[in-house]
Amino acid sequence: MGATGDSIEAVRLLTLVSCAFAAIVAPAFPALGQTATPAGQQPNVQTEPRDLINADRPGIADGSGVLAPGIFQLEIGFQREFSKEDQVRTRVSFLPTLVRVGLGAGFEARVETNAYDWEKANDAGGTTHDSGWSPISVGAKYRIYDPEESRWPSLAVIGRVFPTSGSGAFGSHRFAGDLRLAADLDLSSTFSLNPNVGFARYEAEDGSSFAALTLAVTLTFLPSPRVQPFVDAGFQNPADAGSPASLLIDTGIAYIIAPNVQLDVSLGTGAHGPTPHTFVSFGVSVRTRQ
Repeated sequence: MGATGDSIEAVRLLTLVSCAFAAIVAPAFPALGQTATPAGQQPNVQTEPRDLINADRPGIADGSGVLAPGIFQLEIGFQREFSKEDQVRTRVSFLPTLVRVGLGAGFEARVETNAYDWEKANDAGGTTHDSGWSPISVGAKYRIYDPEESRWPSLAVIGRVFPTSGSGAFGSHRFAGDLRLAADLDLSSTFSLNPNVGFARYEAEDGSSFAALTLAVTLTFLPSPRVQPFVDAGFQNPADAGSPASLLIDTGIAYIIAPNVQLDVSLGTGAHGPTPHTFVSFGVSVRTRQ
């Protein structure tokens, strides 16, 4: 199966998930051709809860919002990436997981990992399989500006450290970390922009360390408070020690099915540098009740 076959497999997987997702999302939109409310009658208005879950997944950029003190939020998904390099076709599957806990005073604690990885590689010599635990990061988010308390847009700083962790080919052997600024900008009543900019020091594939600039931006369309289609991009320069920059492009939709539960599905591609040819992801975010 070549790059085109990998893309077809990714699209098939996305289609299956999207069909189930669409069945859930459809009720969120008014029926087409719905007649106006007759004169003299009050419209049947269904008010939204004031506080809906605000997850950092599925976009590449993270949001600037923090959890209230004592609130716990789990954001977990399944992601599959397809790559091809030097006639070797690779498929990697993993479980991106983010645990967030509100600490108060504008802080939240964060633990993040890809959990367990499964890799399948095909070349002229046959097929090989590998698996192992991904590295884990521990960090925090601090909200610098809250739009309800300041005239500035919502702004936060996110820091992570990656101690040596993981197993097999997916484990790390060097201490790493990154630091980012995340903002949320309301462009209009239906569009919002979420940019991130940061610096990182990561472990390279050859075991050395390298410094990198990281950028990400998510543009979200809000036809309703619960339905959130988006497009986004992620940039890193360099992608690895001695390699060019990488650029990822992603699109998808998130749907809040209950005030404390969000579903999401997305499809992306590598536009430049050492990136997956295609990747597909879907997940769920759950928050403890406010």
